Amino acid sequence: NDALTATETVYTSNGCPNSKTLPITILISPVANFTPSMGCNQRLSYFTAFNKSSIAVSTYLWNFGDSLDPSGNISVNQDPNHIYSAEGVYKVSLTETSFQGCSNTYTTTVFAPYLPIPYFSYSGNCFGQPYSFVDTSVNENKYAQWDFGDNSFNVGSPVAHTYAKPGTYIVKMVAQSAYASTSCTSDTLAKTIVVNPLPIANFLSDTVCFGQLTRLTDSSNVNGGGTIAKYAWDYGYGTSDSAVPNPHYVYHLFGDTIRGSADSIYNVKLFIETSLGCDSNITLPVVVRVKPKASFYANPNPATIQFPQVSFSNTT
Repeated sequence: NDALTATETVYTSNGCPNSKTLPITILISPVANFTPSMGCNQRLSYFTAFNKSSIAVSTYLWNFGDSLDPSGNISVNQDPNHIYSAEGVYKVSLTETSFQGCSNTYTTTVFAPYLPIPYFSYSGNCFGQPYSFVDTSVNENKYAQWDFGDNSFNVGSPVAHTYAKPGTYIVKMVAQSAYASTSCTSDTLAKTIVVNPLPIANFLSDTVCFGQLTRLTDSSNVNGGGTIAKYAWDYGYGTSDSAVPNPHYVYHLFGDTIRGSADSIYNVKLFIETSLGCDSNITLPVVVRVKPKASFYANPNPATIQFPQVSFSNTT
């Protein structure tokens, strides 16, 4: 504060002067200022007040400029915090008042950044297939962080991950944004995903002769993953049947892979798909026996009455 004197001189109508001197004290106001540390909307922002003068401050009065939060828009704390209702630019003012009642106000604008809203989609269904994860968050301008639920992690989008075994996993993702010196991290979004087991394809087959029914019997195992919803058979030389689990088929000599007197071997393939969309296949050999060709000869041939005894020898 500055101490001064003031003198007043008055004159009569005859020109006679009279003076009086009094002391005057000029009170100095604080010089208000503050430093904001902005958080994202729906997150705490911090404000630190300071005084650019040597005058002691008695009271502080803050106005955060947040019209959507009238009850929390005012603070009398020296270093308050505030959660902005929405992202955007706000005009913040601080009034500092000295013990002598002198006030000074400092006003500036601050920006409360967008808080990312996490979303993601994924594709994948069965064990052994890579699952693809795509970040679809809102208000994000940096990257996504992933926790795949099996102690595996990644950053970015899209990302792929292959699970080591079937099961249920909780996948977690957070989205991040950066505005100047403010980094915004979303809440964690968690989704439960299922890695379905693959079925185990298998079948049994009869060993029969050409022209007879070969019975193919499904012995597949769904391996704990739903039921078998689809069958597809390839009988080994371009003929197929996609409807039945236990088909019958007649192999003919013309389909023989090894012509002549040897047995034929057909590589039969079974494809199965479960009700959960997981598939498997197996190819096994099916043997079809060649039929023997019956023949014989007679001795003597032709037989005559002079030789009534005829012998026959099997030449099959």
